[in-house]
Amino acid sequence: MKSSIHNQQKFKSILYVLLLLLYVAVGIIIGLKHEPWVDEAQAWLIARDNSIFEIPAAVRYEGTFALWHYILKLFIILGLDYNYLFVVPLLFSSIGVVLLLFYIDLSDVFKLLFLFSYYILYWNLVTARSYCLVFPLMMLFVMFYKERKTKPIRYFTVLFFLYLTSPFGVIMAGSFMLAELYEVYVIFKNKAFKDNFTYIKCFLIAGMIMIMGFVVLVPPDDVMFGLKTEEHSFLHHAQFLNTVVNTFLVPIKSKVAKAVITVSILAFLFWYFKGNRVKAGVYILPTLLFMGFKFAYNRHLTNLFILVLAVMVLFKPDFKRIKKIEKIIIVTVISIILSINSICAFQSIVFDYKKPYGSGKAVSEFLKDYVENENIKISAVGYYPIGVNAYYDKNIYFNRPGKSYYFWCENNNYSKISFDDTMNSDIIVSDERSVPIYKGYKEYIFDENIVFKIPNERATRNNIKMYVYVKE
Repeated sequence: MKSSIHNQQKFKSILYVLLLLLYVAVGIIIGLKHEPWVDEAQAWLIARDNSIFEIPAAVRYEGTFALWHYILKLFIILGLDYNYLFVVPLLFSSIGVVLLLFYIDLSDVFKLLFLFSYYILYWNLVTARSYCLVFPLMMLFVMFYKERKTKPIRYFTVLFFLYLTSPFGVIMAGSFMLAELYEVYVIFKNKAFKDNFTYIKCFLIAGMIMIMGFVVLVPPDDVMFGLKTEEHSFLHHAQFLNTVVNTFLVPIKSKVAKAVITVSILAFLFWYFKGNRVKAGVYILPTLLFMGFKFAYNRHLTNLFILVLAVMVLFKPDFKRIKKIEKIIIVTVISIILSINSICAFQSIVFDYKKPYGSGKAVSEFLKDYVENENIKISAVGYYPIGVNAYYDKNIYFNRPGKSYYFWCENNNYSKISFDDTMNSDIIVSDERSVPIYKGYKEYIFDENIVFKIPNERATRNNIKMYVYVKE
């Protein structure tokens, strides 16, 4: 009997190792083909062009903390080339996979479906954004949760790093801290302070640091962007429907279908968390409401997806005690959602492999000979040309002196640069098309193919292009 169990465990371990190797292999293959988008380049350039002391000031205009930029800075110091930027998200996503496979108490079927879901297999695997840190941190959160009162240091450390990942990380960590505040209240109410001294101390320290962190997170008054959506209304329901449906399934056009799917998913979660509804609501609802009504784009939804699945793992029902029909419902719904995500992941991988995700690399190769000629003046219009700078060790745009990245500041000259200001340039790189103005210039167009889940007109931002005008 013991021998049989040992053999099963050994087989499972071998299977997990093979899955991990497969995951890394997929990441390397698609990563070598993935061409970073401008947002990936922006973070890299901030880390590259600033010292460790200058990064915090630069990041204030990015609306986030500097954790991701310091991570990139470390890899830059170690000699990582921008062409291999995918190594960074691949590393952290692989850590998350190791934790999921070897340390999380979950059935093998759901582990596989979770592993091959869109955000884990594709988005966080090769896209170098701070959101790739959320997956391993949420796995650690699940692992440390049950012993958080007896081993609070590691638990609150995870919450602190989650807090530093992004504004969404702030909301998620804040939600967890709110639940812990109630636990502290119960401890004092029951006069169990002495037995939980270390837990309370860690909570207070983490809480004070997080509160003080808001001073750093709040952008300066002259920042160019704000927390707003395309609808510009907190009460607009369309954004909420899009958030729920796009997070768990795929983009669809029908508002009726989106409403039905949203209600169905929320009803399922309400039923699934019976017995833990209050705590699950505290953990999930702040992020869901913020992303659903106030601020979220498709690229941000990975935070909500991983958050919900992690909380579902945390409060998963005991299959030995629930009814058979309940088992069928849970397995069916989760399998459908994760299977659709898996299909989307493989479609996106193939699409990314065939088409350029961003255009920065193609434009940089086109400009190579021009950049080497110091007599040629190259100027930029808009944000997207910044993606080209990452492939050079200097700022190639003469009309944007100084650092290579974009300054999201209302008082800088970047936002005021127009096509008229670049007419004395030999080459203009722009994210806007202006053929009538550029008489005497030859136009070159470079496509970008940013896919979200399914490669079609609803999910692929193939309307984004980079325009290069070369004086004839």
